[in-house]
Amino acid sequence: MIGGFESFSLINTYNKQVDSNNTVKAITLFTDDTHLSWVIGDLNVYTLYTDPTRNMLSSEHQKEEQYCNGDTL
Repeated sequence: MIGGFESFSLINTYNKQVDSNNTVKAITLFTDDTHLSWVIGDLNVYTLYTDPTRNMLSSEHQKEEQYCNGDTL
């Protein structure tokens, strides 16, 4: 039992970029399941948390916001 849940889902994904667009949309990954879900994988999203010296473009910030609440990835 984990956190009061008897089962959980593990979602493993690779978010490939095609024509500068993510192929896996955040809404697909982050659902309102009634059970515990862990999302892992390579989302190909750059944030200041993962690369603090990167000069982030505004387009990168927009892509990041889909997957990040601004505090954590």
